[in-house]
Amino acid sequence: MKKILYAALLAASLFQAQTAMAECRKINLDTDTTEWVDQNLSAGPLVPYSERQVSFGQAIIDVDPGLAVGETIVTGMTPTEAGSYIVACEDMAGTIRYDLASGDAGEPSGVYPTGIQGVGYRFIYTRASGSQVVFPSINPYTQVGGRTPAFISLVAGASFSVDLVKTGDMLSQSTVALGPVAKIVAGGDGQTTVLFNADPVTLRVLPHCWVASDSAMFVDFGPFGPKDVSPLRGPTKPVTISVACDGPTAPNTISASLTATPDTDQPSYIKNSGATNLAIRLRDIGSQNVLRPQDSTSTLTQTSPGFNATFNLEATVLRVNSLTPMPGLIDAQAVVTLSFL
Repeated sequence: MKKILYAALLAASLFQAQTAMAECRKINLDTDTTEWVDQNLSAGPLVPYSERQVSFGQAIIDVDPGLAVGETIVTGMTPTEAGSYIVACEDMAGTIRYDLASGDAGEPSGVYPTGIQGVGYRFIYTRASGSQVVFPSINPYTQVGGRTPAFISLVAGASFSVDLVKTGDMLSQSTVALGPVAKIVAGGDGQTTVLFNADPVTLRVLPHCWVASDSAMFVDFGPFGPKDVSPLRGPTKPVTISVACDGPTAPNTISASLTATPDTDQPSYIKNSGATNLAIRLRDIGSQNVLRPQDSTSTLTQTSPGFNATFNLEATVLRVNSLTPMPGLIDAQAVVTLSFL
């Protein structure tokens, strides 16, 4: 019976020693303000609780389908800290916890699940000095000498960020809504002193497209004379551009635009640098729509093209004024640019 009583007293003594240990706690304005004033601290005001918002800058982010697993998709940031005291540590010692709101911990890569297929996140504290802490983490605090409590600050210039990281195959479109994502906690009383909320962001994985036909084409109109060309007709050759795509989904649209030097007399045509008074018209065979050079409003667009699309164009040499063409070459360069959504 005495052994049992002795063990119980020893346990009680140990419990009392633990509660007396120095620790960090949430700031209490009623009891801490006077001490803060007496210490003449200049890193900012006492702030018992505050929230920060993480913004990704845009509501919709386009993602390269070729992005490798482990690479960052987009980074969201908080505004840079202005400086404030967020924790008080008694007897010059204690801990400050950098926790994820989800309670997740122990992942060596620092990347945790968002609940969205193929997307994880990493939360980072970047000090004003440039050094970084990846959440979750425990920051032990000690100080030799000085007054107590010691007030711990977020120094002006510090910032917090969320990296969205590719962890596997992604959906063609998904919305990551982390909401409350991380927090700074006083190690002693377990009270949250700073809460971080993340804006929702939609990730849209663009299809990967490429020119499946020859990307460099030579159009040979062959020999012809003045009688073979007029403002309405002339030597014509096909220009066929094939596009192939892959990815989670096919593109919604594929558009073609033309980069070339416009003719002086007929800006809708490509300037010929050889035989005079001649220019080259590039148009869609089916719609007969002319693709005008250096004109951002002139595009040929295919809607819902699937994973494969073909632009069937024709190039025609035409007179551009009433003057007789002078002998020479048909010599011009042009680039058809393909864009997709």
